[in-house]
Amino acid sequence: MNGKKVNIPSYQVAVGEEVSLKDKMKKNVQVATALELVGGRGTPHWLELNSENVAGKVLGLPKREDINMPIQERMIVELYSK
Repeated sequence: MNGKKVNIPSYQVAVGEEVSLKDKMKKNVQVATALELVGGRGTPHWLELNSENVAGKVLGLPKREDINMPIQERMIVELYSK
């Protein structure tokens, strides 16, 4: 994270922060597969991907209208309000 190691799975990345992987993880099969999938699907406009360096940068936060997946917010609220 901007040159610092982060080992917290729930770490929230802020706008302007860059995320990269360790060199040994860049050669991981699952990482390579994920990069291939993203290449075919594309990245959202609020993220920047550098496939060569296996790094990404948060350009902005997504808005509700930026998410084109069928999400039922009411169901999520119900789940977390229990």
